[in-house]
Amino acid sequence: MKFAIVGGLGYIGQVLQEELIKAGHEFKVIDNDMMDLHGWNDKLNMLDSEDLIKIKEIIGGCDVVVNLAAIVGDQACLEDTRLAMETNCQGVQNIVGICNELNKKIIHTSTCSLYGFNDELLSENSQVFPVDFYGQTKYQQERFILENSRDYCVFRLGTAYGWSPRMRFDLVVNTFLAKVFFKEKLSVFGGNQWRPFVHIRDVSRAIIFAAERELRGIYNLSVENVKISELPQRMPLQDIEVEINEMKEDPRNYKVENSKILNEGFKFEWNLEKGMEEIVEKMVEIKDYQEDKYSNYKMQKVIHKKAEKKNPRILILGAKGMAGHITTEFLKENTNWEILSFDRSNFEVEDSRSWKEKIIQLNSENQIDQIINLIGILKPQAMKDPILAMKINSLFPHELAALCTSLNIKLIHISTDCWEDLDVYGRSKRAGELNYPEHLTIRTSIIGPELKSEGSGLFHWFMGQKEEANGFVNHYWDGVTTLELAKKIKEILESYPELNNTLDLRTKQKVNKFELLNDIKNAFNKDILVNRKETEVIDKTNNNPDMVCEESLREQLIELKEWMVKHQSFYEQYFLNSNYARIN
Repeated sequence: MKFAIVGGLGYIGQVLQEELIKAGHEFKVIDNDMMDLHGWNDKLNMLDSEDLIKIKEIIGGCDVVVNLAAIVGDQACLEDTRLAMETNCQGVQNIVGICNELNKKIIHTSTCSLYGFNDELLSENSQVFPVDFYGQTKYQQERFILENSRDYCVFRLGTAYGWSPRMRFDLVVNTFLAKVFFKEKLSVFGGNQWRPFVHIRDVSRAIIFAAERELRGIYNLSVENVKISELPQRMPLQDIEVEINEMKEDPRNYKVENSKILNEGFKFEWNLEKGMEEIVEKMVEIKDYQEDKYSNYKMQKVIHKKAEKKNPRILILGAKGMAGHITTEFLKENTNWEILSFDRSNFEVEDSRSWKEKIIQLNSENQIDQIINLIGILKPQAMKDPILAMKINSLFPHELAALCTSLNIKLIHISTDCWEDLDVYGRSKRAGELNYPEHLTIRTSIIGPELKSEGSGLFHWFMGQKEEANGFVNHYWDGVTTLELAKKIKEILESYPELNNTLDLRTKQKVNKFELLNDIKNAFNKDILVNRKETEVIDKTNNNPDMVCEESLREQLIELKEWMVKHQSFYEQYFLNSNYARIN
C-alpha cells in the first residue's frame, strides 16, 4: 500500500515512516515543517491554496491518508490560539474534502484528552468533555471527520511516550525519565490523576493495521492505565527524588479500555518498562533535554516570536502609476517592511491566468501579508475604451480579492469618489469596490505627479498648461495628494490592520477647483493665470468621512513639492521640460 502521511515529520510521523518501511509499504510525507527542525525542502501547508493543489496530487497517488498534523498540547495551542484553530480545525477540513473527492480513506489521530475528567473506565461510546483548549480543537477535528468523512478510522490516543528521531521531552513519561537521567528532582502535580499510556511504535503499528484491515470507526488506543504518581516506581533508574505538589493538579483524569481494538486482532508490543528502557539507552545522545526543539510549547513560542518580529511583506500592484510610484517609494523609505511590486510592464491585468500565476508563485516564495491594488483606468482612458475599463476597474478587483481570500492575504483596493457618476468611469469604479469582511476598499480622490509624460491626471494636465487655465468655482473637491494617500496607507497597515469593507478618506476642508488650481500654482511656483469659471454645481465631497486628513490641501501640496524636489530623478519632465513649472 502507499500512504500519504500528513504531518509526517513530527514525533509520531517519523516513527511511522520507519514502521511502514519495515512492513513493506510506500509513503509520501506532507508537512509544512513549521518548527523548521528538518531542513525540509518540500514544505506544504494545508491552509495555502497553491499547496493544496500539490497535496491533492500526492493524495491522489496514494491508497490511504494518515492525518497526524496538529499543534499538540494545551500550552502550545494557547501560545497562538488562532494558529491552533486554523491548523487543527481548518486544516483537517481541507484534507477531508480532498479525501472525499478522491475516494481515499483517512486515518486520523485524536486524543483521549477528549474524555476530560471522569473516574469511570471509558469506552469509545462514553461521553466526551474536553476541559482544555487543545482538547476542544481535537474534539472539533474529530466531530468534523465523523460527520463529513466518507471513509475514516479515528484513534483516540492515550498519553504517548517513546523514543523518536524527532524527540519530545514535554510528555510526562519522557520528561520524568530525562529529569531522573540528569539527576534532577521530579515534581509531580497532584499525582492521583489517571492516564492511559501508549508507545508511539504501537501507535504506528495500529495505523498500519487499520489500513490493512480496512478498519472504520473510533478506537481507543492505549495499553495500560497508570496513576501519574506511580510512574517513578516503574522507571528503570534508581535514586529518584520525587516532590508532590498538591497545590497544583492537572484537571484531566481518565482511564480508558481498549477491548475494541483488541477484538479486531491488534496486539500491543510495548509496555512502560520496555519503552522506558529504550529511552534510557538513547539518552546518552542528548546533551540538553531542555532545548527548545524538544518541546512543542517552547518551539511554538519561538515560532510566535518570529511571527511577531517578522517584517510585513507588501505587494503593490500598479507600482509605476500616479499613486503607485509614490506609495511604493514612500513605504520603502519610511518602514522596515519588505516591499514587492508589479507594474503594467510586467503584470498583464488583461490576462487573468497570467497575473494569478504570478501572484501565486510570488506568494509561495515570499509569503505575502498584504496586497495594495493601485491599478486602474482613469476617466479619459475609460471613455475611450469602456470594455477595458470594465475589465480593469470592475472585474479585476473582484478576481484579485477572490485569489487573496484563498491565499489568506489582506487586500487594500483604492477606489474613487466618482463612483456615483453615471459615466463609464464612475460605473466601472463603483462595480469594482470590495464590500468584503476580509478586505478593504479605500474610497478617495487623489492628485499628484506622474512618471509618464502622457499622463492624464489633473496635476499633470495643469503643470503642462501655459499662460492660463480655467478653474471651476462650482466644482468642489476634498481629496488628498498621492503622498498623503501613501501616508494614510502606512497608518492603516500599522495601526488599523483589521479595517475592512469600505473606508472613505477625505481632507478636512473642501475646496473648489478654482481654489485647487491656485493652491497648486502657489505651491509649485507656476507662472500662470487661473480663470474663474462657473458651470453647473458638482459636489462629490463627504461631510462625514471615515478617515480625515487634518492637513489642509495647501499644506499637503507644499509637502508634495518637497517630496518631488527630493526625488527629482523620478520627475525630470517637471524639472527639465520648459512646458512645466519651475520647481526649486
